[in-house]
Amino acid sequence: MTGKSLLLFLLLTIASTSGYAQGEIDKQKDVFYRDESSWAAMLSSNGYGLNYTYNKRIDAFNWHSFGIDFSEIKSRKEYRTSPSVQGRKFAYGKINYVYSLRFNYGKNKEIYSKYDAGGIAIRRFYSISGTLGIKKPIYYYYYIDEETVEIRELDLNASILNIYDNAPYQYGLENIAFVPGASVKFGYNFDFSKAKKQIHAVEVGAIADVFMSNVNIMATNPQFYYVGFYAAYRYGKVVDKSYIDKE
Repeated sequence: MTGKSLLLFLLLTIASTSGYAQGEIDKQKDVFYRDESSWAAMLSSNGYGLNYTYNKRIDAFNWHSFGIDFSEIKSRKEYRTSPSVQGRKFAYGKINYVYSLRFNYGKNKEIYSKYDAGGIAIRRFYSISGTLGIKKPIYYYYYIDEETVEIRELDLNASILNIYDNAPYQYGLENIAFVPGASVKFGYNFDFSKAKKQIHAVEVGAIADVFMSNVNIMATNPQFYYVGFYAAYRYGKVVDKSYIDKE
């Protein structure tokens, strides 16, 4: 399933569930104030990652948001291939594993409230981030002759038929480079948890990372920014709670 198909499926699921669940509204008199602590697993159109977020309440319907993301970023030009009969599949032209470490601040606003245990609350959110790009070089096994294999970085002047496979991940760790940058994230959160002290939510949105210099994934595609759409499942709990009477 492609990233676009996944996002469409989640949106349709949420819309159909919301229409059914909000059919009967429990006329509660309280507004639920709460701080929240949650984790999310993210799958995007150009990678995947994890997020931790702490939401600090401003009022009943608005929160300050503090968080941290760690994501691997992939190029849309990555295609795994096995050019030699004995070789394994690898993404030819890929020179770096690229990761993004984001330190987020933003705001959440609830635009549709959940009044009963079977309902869905909808929020929109945005965040800006100080970001650290991490580049870890990739090494390959090269056939030198029938009896000799050499481990080295990608050589575009050598025949692709001489590459057997990626070398183990530990090769290149001493050459990791860090590139500062900034990120913007925005989207919508759909909380369908039945218990008020828990968070079960689906999140959809977009993330843009911009770095101060090129953070290249592919040798022939220099790039200093990456944009992706994502979907996430968020799980967490209420860490501070109180009620006020609307009357």
